[in-house]
Amino acid sequence: MRKTIYTQMKPLWPIIRRYRWSFINLFICVVVTSVIGMVYPYIFGMLIDEVFYQRNLQFLKYIVILYGAVFAGEQCLHICFNSAWAYLATRFSFDIRKTLYDKLLSLRPAFFTASKSGDLMTIINRDTEEVLAFIHLNVFFLAANILRLLTAVAFVLYASFYLGLLMLVAVPAVVFVTVLFNRRLRTRLTEQREQYGSLMSWCFEMLAGLQDIRLLGAGKYSSRTFVHMLIQYMRVKNSSSKLEWISERTVGLISLCSDLALYITACYLIIHQQLTLGVFIASMEYFSKGGELLQRISGASRSIQRNKVAIDRVISLLQEPEENKGSDLPGLRVTKGNIEFDNVSFSYTPETPVLQNLSLVMEGGTTVALVGKSGSGKTTLASLLLGLYKPDSGEIRVDGTPISRCSLRSLRQVVSTSAQETFLFAGTLRENLLWGSVYQEDKALWTACEQAFISEYIRTLPEGLDTLIEGDHGLRMSEGQKQRISLARSFLRPAPIIIYDEATSALDGEAEKAVRAQWNNLGGSRTAIVIAHRLSTILSADKVAVLDNGRIVAYDHHLRLLSDSEIYRRLFYEQYAENGLGMNHEETAAQYQA
Repeated sequence: MRKTIYTQMKPLWPIIRRYRWSFINLFICVVVTSVIGMVYPYIFGMLIDEVFYQRNLQFLKYIVILYGAVFAGEQCLHICFNSAWAYLATRFSFDIRKTLYDKLLSLRPAFFTASKSGDLMTIINRDTEEVLAFIHLNVFFLAANILRLLTAVAFVLYASFYLGLLMLVAVPAVVFVTVLFNRRLRTRLTEQREQYGSLMSWCFEMLAGLQDIRLLGAGKYSSRTFVHMLIQYMRVKNSSSKLEWISERTVGLISLCSDLALYITACYLIIHQQLTLGVFIASMEYFSKGGELLQRISGASRSIQRNKVAIDRVISLLQEPEENKGSDLPGLRVTKGNIEFDNVSFSYTPETPVLQNLSLVMEGGTTVALVGKSGSGKTTLASLLLGLYKPDSGEIRVDGTPISRCSLRSLRQVVSTSAQETFLFAGTLRENLLWGSVYQEDKALWTACEQAFISEYIRTLPEGLDTLIEGDHGLRMSEGQKQRISLARSFLRPAPIIIYDEATSALDGEAEKAVRAQWNNLGGSRTAIVIAHRLSTILSADKVAVLDNGRIVAYDHHLRLLSDSEIYRRLFYEQYAENGLGMNHEETAAQYQA
C-alpha cells in the first residue's frame, strides 16, 4: 500500500518536498499524541486495582498527577498540530492550484478542444481539496488511528495474552473486509466523478446559453436533459453509498462479535482469578476504542478511495504534454513583416485535412484579406501563424525565418490578434486594455480607444477607464463594444503583424468603415491579416486570398479577382445580394473605398 501511495503521489513530490520538514514535524506530533492518548484506560485500570481494591490512597496522588500531565501534554500537542496544519494546508493548496493554473497555460490547444470547462473547474477547485484530504487522511489521520490501534493491542497483550489474541483476530478480519469493498468502491467512485464532471460541464454550457434556450423555446428539452443527467449521476452515487453502507455495517458486526468474545473470555478469566477487574475494565475500554478505531480506519480507507479518484484527475492534468515553447530557441526579429506559407498542410484529425499544400506570400506592411466559405481554413491559417498548432508538412516563415526555429514567446510578441468572440475579464476597463500590453500611461490607452472608436462611450461612464465590467457587479457591454475593446488592445500592442479574425462582425457599417480607416493608417508599419465572412470589411485590402477546401485558389487585388475569379465573384455577389444592394461591383468598390 505504501508503494502504491508513493507512486500515485510522485508527480506532486516537487510541491510536497518544499514542506517536507513541516510534514515530518507534524507526523512526529501525531505519533506522540496517538501514543499518549491511549494511556487513559491503563491509568483507569490501575486506579481500580490499586486504589479501590488495594486501598492504596497514596497511589491516588500519583495517578492524579499522571492523568493531569498526560492530559496537558496531549492538549498542547493538539493545539500545535491544528495550528501548523491550518497554515500548511493553506500554503500547500495555494501551490497546487498555482501549479495547475500554470500547467493549463502551457498546454497544447488540442487539449482544450477535447476538454470540458466544467471538468477543468472541478479539478482546480474540488479535486485540489481532495489532494489535501488524501494527505490528511493518509499521513496523519489514518497513521494516527493505526498507531492508536497498535498501542491498544500492545496494552491488552501486556495485560492479558488471551484478550490480546482476540484483538489480533478482529483486526485482520476488518482489514480483509475493507480491502474487499474498496476495490469495488473505487470503480463506482470513478464513475461518479466522471458523471459529476459531465453534469457540471453541461450546466456551465446551459447557463452560458440560457438566453438562447429561452428564445428557442427549448426550456422543456433542456429540463428533461438535466433531469436525465442528474438521474444518471444519482444512480452511480447511490450505488457508491450502498457499498459504503454495507462495508460500514460489516465492520460494525465484526466489532460487535469481538466485544462479545471479550466479555465471555474475561468472565471466564476473572472467575478463575487469572484477570483482575481493573485489567478487565481497561481491556474493555481498549476493545471499545479499538472498535471505534477500526470503524474510523475503514471509513478513512473508503474516503481515500474517493480522494484517489480526484488525485488521478489532478495527476492526469499535470502529466498532459505541454506545448513546445522552444525556450532554448532564439527570438524572432521582425524588420519588414514578410510572411510566407510554403506548401503547408494541416489536419486536426488524420482523416480530415484542413489545409492542403497551401502556399501564400504576404509582403510586409500590406493588408491581406482571407476570404472563403465557412470551414475553408481561414482561422486555421491564422492559428498556424500564431504557433497554436504545427503544420503536418511545409513551413511558415516570417522575414525568411521559419517560425519553428524561434521561441513561441517571441512569435506571439510580434503577432497581435483581435477575434470575433471577445473575452473580457472581470475587472476595470483599464485592466482589460492592458492585458498583454507594455503601455501603462493613460495617453496611450485613450489613443487606442479613439482608434477603436470606443473613447466617447468610455468618457460617458462615471468612472471612465476605472469602470468595472463583467463580473457579478460590473457593467455589461454589448458585443460591438466588446469588439472595440479587443481592437483597442490590438492597437496598444506594438506588434508588427496583426490578425483580425472577424473582428468587426458586431459593428455597424459606419463604425466598421471608421475602424477600417484606422487599419489603413497603420499600413506601411504593420502587416495586417483580415479574416471575415462580411466582404465589406476587406474591400480596402491590398490583396485578397481566396481559400477553398484548404487551398489558395486565387490571390490578387479585389477588382482583379472580381474579373478573374469565379469563386470570389460568387462570394462577393452572394454577400451583397443578401444586403439587397443592386449596384455593380465597380460602384460598390468605389463606395466602400471612398
